[in-house]
Amino acid sequence: PIEMVAWWRAFRLFTFLVAVPGHATTLNDKGYGNLHCPQKVLAETSQKGLCTWTDSEGKVIPPDPIKDASWFAQHKWSMTDKISTPVPTENKSYNVGEHQVIFTGSSQEQKDGSKLPVECKTIVTVSDTEPPVWTKGQCNAKYSIGTEKGKCEAAAAWTPPVASDNCDAQSEMTYRLPFEDPLETIFPLGAHVLTYTASDKAGNTATCPITIEVIDDEAPVLTCPPLVYAHLKDGYAEASCQYAMEVSWSCHTKDNCGSYDYKCDKAPGSAFPLGDTTVTCSVVDKAGNKAEAKVLVQVLDLAPPRITCPDDFEVAITSNQPTVPVKWPLPYTTDNSCELDVPVEVTGKRSGDRLPAGVHDIEYRVVDKSGLASSCTFQITVHDMGAPSFGERNVPKVVPGLFGDIGFRPSAVDNLEYQVIDLLDSQEEELDQDEMDDDEKVFLDKGPKKAG
Repeated sequence: PIEMVAWWRAFRLFTFLVAVPGHATTLNDKGYGNLHCPQKVLAETSQKGLCTWTDSEGKVIPPDPIKDASWFAQHKWSMTDKISTPVPTENKSYNVGEHQVIFTGSSQEQKDGSKLPVECKTIVTVSDTEPPVWTKGQCNAKYSIGTEKGKCEAAAAWTPPVASDNCDAQSEMTYRLPFEDPLETIFPLGAHVLTYTASDKAGNTATCPITIEVIDDEAPVLTCPPLVYAHLKDGYAEASCQYAMEVSWSCHTKDNCGSYDYKCDKAPGSAFPLGDTTVTCSVVDKAGNKAEAKVLVQVLDLAPPRITCPDDFEVAITSNQPTVPVKWPLPYTTDNSCELDVPVEVTGKRSGDRLPAGVHDIEYRVVDKSGLASSCTFQITVHDMGAPSFGERNVPKVVPGLFGDIGFRPSAVDNLEYQVIDLLDSQEEELDQDEMDDDEKVFLDKGPKKAG
């Protein structure tokens, strides 16, 4: 059989080596040899999550007389005696580190026919290649913190992450921290990546990055004058009237993280119409925070309009009518605001009205858009230039007087209804109108007294 042939070849080699001088096995004081087994070193890694390796596949094996026949012959081991270990190697667990597995056997027969115990060792090396695992705190977490009021930075506080290891206790691991004091640190505006590093005794490392982001959540401050005003110039020439005025003002901005310009929906220095205009100004910082302010722009008209009436004039009544139609031009008006109402006569008279004899005061008033008013007056004198005419002859009336009776009778009427009175002698008898001589008639002009 093949096994017998292999055994025989190994035995012949062994006997040959034994016969060669200088190959005696070296023994220590206790009679045990200090040499490596044919399987000198077995290197393994610890199992995941454990700090041990278990030989569940029977990888640690003793010397084999057939497979390792040359080794047996070289070191003068008996190929027929049993080889054993103090502890069974099957399913044995080995901690991380270096371990010696001792195999014992018997030497070849000595000259006296005795055998000595011999041993060899196999080194089992278990390595830890598993890095620590972060068990406390969130790696790759992002913490957003708002800036402190009035500042472009923030104090951030967080719980540092903690790692565990398959072999080392937490106290045995080393940490490399991003800050000396990781519990509270001042961060400027922006995102900051902090990387924690944990190392075990085997030199395996694990990193845990976290991000601290400081955001600007504070709105800028915009200070504008709540009220600005200007007034129209006191100009009355038609070419100098003003529909609007240029009004300027300035605002001030303040932000915790920079300086920014403001804008208004109608820029300072623009022309503003007469009256009130509300302007909205705003400023936006880099983070998008916005602030607004209202400005009330008032354009005032402080100068009243000017009005110039016609000069005083006179007219005459030349007909037998009690009145005469009189026309006059409207007053001349100017204002600095370019918008002026038509002047209004306040006494109730209009150009073209019929006026009786006498002096008439005419007053005009004009109001501009701002409610400012001005007025002017002039006089119209109407003279009675019409000749009196005789009316119907009536029977005279006799009125008792102090020195006798006085007789009256209407005899003539003019255009102003003036009375012409005949004065009769109280001693005379009542005469017929037709019998009176013209030189006996007396005309008394009493002035502008209406008959009645």
